[in-house]
Amino acid sequence: MSNQNKTSLGLHDWKADDKPVRLDFAQDNQLIDGLLTAHFNDNSRHKNADDPVPMTINSYVGDGKAQQVISLPFAARLVLVYRQNLSAVGMRTSGELGAYCAFAVSSGEAMAGLFLDGTSLTVMQDTNTSTTKVHNSFNESNTEYEYIAFR
Repeated sequence: MSNQNKTSLGLHDWKADDKPVRLDFAQDNQLIDGLLTAHFNDNSRHKNADDPVPMTINSYVGDGKAQQVISLPFAARLVLVYRQNLSAVGMRTSGELGAYCAFAVSSGEAMAGLFLDGTSLTVMQDTNTSTTKVHNSFNESNTEYEYIAFR
């Protein structure tokens, strides 16, 4: 009987000798409709009339601290941060090499001086003055950075 045999979604799974009834089809249709409606109404996955663009472009000014948290208008999956008119790696004001372009993904781990957690982007400034490495430079004091955040 189909009431005993179900798919992973809970749909009826008839055997060759089963005799499906209308109620089985109606229940399957209601289940499919509910799953699709919930999926399509999930604004973190789909565009909607109130938010036609699944990305935002904005800027922030560094405050020179080791970390600064930037609030995003939605929970982003990917954010690209860069310092305008500067290559990805450049000379910091103090003379060391600094990374000025990187991306963050919502993985729960910091990557290249950036950490993305829901609607919060943490940008980091490495205060180490070693000349043997490239430093995270995403929060230099009074420096403007731009970012593009994607849903």
